[in-house]
Amino acid sequence: MSRKRKLSGIACLVLCLCMLFPYLTPVKASAENEINKLSVKTSASPVALMEVKNLTASTLTAGTYISAYNWFDTEGNPIEGTFGTGEARIIVELTAQEGYVFSDDLSVLLNNETVEFTVNDTKTMVRLQKVYTPMLWQPIITKNPKGEKVVEGERAGFTSYANYANEFKWTLKGPGGETLTADKIPGKFPTCSVRGDGTVNFVLHGIPLEMDGWQVICTFTGPGGTVSSKGAVINVEPKPSPSPDPTPTPTPSPKPSPSPTPSPSVAPEKDKENGETEKAEKEHEHQFSEKWYTNSRYHWHKCSCGEVSEKEEHTFKWETVKKASKKSSGAEKGVCQVCGYETTREVEYKPTVKDHSGLKTIKVVIVVVILIVLVCVAIFGIQVARSNKYKSKHSRRK
Repeated sequence: MSRKRKLSGIACLVLCLCMLFPYLTPVKASAENEINKLSVKTSASPVALMEVKNLTASTLTAGTYISAYNWFDTEGNPIEGTFGTGEARIIVELTAQEGYVFSDDLSVLLNNETVEFTVNDTKTMVRLQKVYTPMLWQPIITKNPKGEKVVEGERAGFTSYANYANEFKWTLKGPGGETLTADKIPGKFPTCSVRGDGTVNFVLHGIPLEMDGWQVICTFTGPGGTVSSKGAVINVEPKPSPSPDPTPTPTPSPKPSPSPTPSPSVAPEKDKENGETEKAEKEHEHQFSEKWYTNSRYHWHKCSCGEVSEKEEHTFKWETVKKASKKSSGAEKGVCQVCGYETTREVEYKPTVKDHSGLKTIKVVIVVVILIVLVCVAIFGIQVARSNKYKSKHSRRK
């Protein structure tokens, strides 16, 4: 084989290897996923006197997370506590996760309705907003007062709760239909005094026998209307009659008294103290606070005496506040849907595995084709070399 043909074969082989090199090196996916539709929902629509913290927002679109969420009044001030009756503006900011961007023809929905939005220059953050007029709901009673059985002259306590109410009025209703507001009760029953009108806890002191059969009712008023609780019946029992003194018996002739014993004056005082304590405990009516007491696991209501009620585990709704990356872990914020208790937890980074099986198949096919071409070229070169050698021998013999 001549020198020229050898150089041509080497050049062909080098060219084939250069063509093969890009397919043998790892391919890094550079194209980002475009988001064409962004959908966000809230747990409910705002209602006058609803706690703002009980209203949450979440994204329904993969590759996004909520980075900011707030409610503002008409003057642009953050709404804290409860919603009023005026307009409220919701503003939600969503961020695209790594590998995602928002497309130019993006559409944004909030609770399945199109809303106003803006996109930043890098197309990785969307800010949407919408104005709501809070709904006006009639108060919803969650606890009716319970009937009480007392002895004449004792006290009785009553408790009632309702959502979406900001006024509480207590009244007495007689068996014949007569109704007394709290301020009129002492005029009808001079021995009775009241405490707690205008709050969820109402107490009657010095209940007379004439109040037997009367009902205690709490009326709740809110922006959406007025509703009254069920009546709690008061059953009054008369004081027990004192026992008659026994018939005196003749006293025997006095005898010399023994040595004086220590005075038992302390014992009556102690008995009196124990009796007052037992009476106070008997008269105590649990009045559980509206406020939730919490720890990291439970929430409950508490009475002034230390007794607890409705103790249950938190029911958290989680929201991403910091996205996890290869360099640092992320964080999620949890809000209890019952009491509003907030907590956070760490989120570990989980790499996304992309399927490149189709690309690998193409690479394998190309490699096989190139190898077949190289083999064919090599075989062809060997055949040409043998043919030239054979022709050269015959030419020498001639």
